[in-house]
This record gives sequence, structure tokens and C-alpha cells, in this order.
Amino acid sequence: MIDGGVVSSTRIRRLIDAGHVDQAAVLLGRHYALSGVVASGEGRGRTLGCPTANLRLPPDRVVPADGIYASVTILNQERYDSVAYIGTRPTFDGDERGLEVSILDGTHELYGRTLTVEFIDRIRGDARFDTGKALSRQIASDVDSARGILRRYHETIGKQ
Repeated sequence: MIDGGVVSSTRIRRLIDAGHVDQAAVLLGRHYALSGVVASGEGRGRTLGCPTANLRLPPDRVVPADGIYASVTILNQERYDSVAYIGTRPTFDGDERGLEVSILDGTHELYGRTLTVEFIDRIRGDARFDTGKALSRQIASDVDSARGILRRYHETIGKQ
């Protein structure tokens, strides 16, 4: 029992499906994560000022609700603060649901590499923007939000 409810796989799946990855982490005892091999994308993230690594969503796993998440990306056992996006890219009339992740600091050659993305907290749901410029402004705001969430996350785990 946690928070007055039975800890069950159904409860955890429902939380993840709804984007409540922070609450799911309490029940799991760890952050929910997805792994995949980085595939080439359309290069839009780079033109919007936020280069991303594109991962195909595994068909056999629970996937968090569409939106933006503060995340930690693991590459070769090294952990990097990141921001993750799950969705269909509605601003660009996308139709395939995918996972994109942007490591916040530094540059890394990621094509063909396996990444694990741990979802720390949801920032917001998915949205369609009228212009690439409007999306770029929102991405900058999302990155700022992710940095704040991740700073608090690191402070919390440092106290444990």
C-alpha cells in the first residue's frame, strides 16, 4: 500500500498512460524508462534550436502520455539531463507517434547508439503551434522548466 492504494501493475500502467511518471516512480521505486536505438529523423529539432535523437517507441511497452518531460538520458552508463517529447509532431502534421530526446548540455554523436530515457516529470501535454518560431519559443521555455525540475531532482537524490 502506498498513498492509500494497492501497488499494482494496473495502477502503475494507468499512471504512466496518463503522464503521471513522477507518481509511477514512487510506486515502482525507480523512474520509468524506455530504451531504443537512435534513428535519423527529419532534422527539424536542429533548425528549431534543440537537436533531438529520435527513438522508435517499443510496441510491447507502456508509453507515457504525449507531451514534454524532464528526463535523464543514459548513454554508455553516463547520465545526462535531457528533455523528452512523445507525440506525433502536430505542428508538422505528423502521424507516427515517436520519442525524441534532447540532451541539455554538450554534444554527442548518437546515431545508431542505444539510449535509455528515464522520465522524471511531465512538463506539459502535446500542442500544435501555428509557426516554427512559436514552437521554438515554447521549446526554450520547456528546456528552462526541465532544468528547474532536474535541479530539484538532483538536490533531492543528493540528500538521500
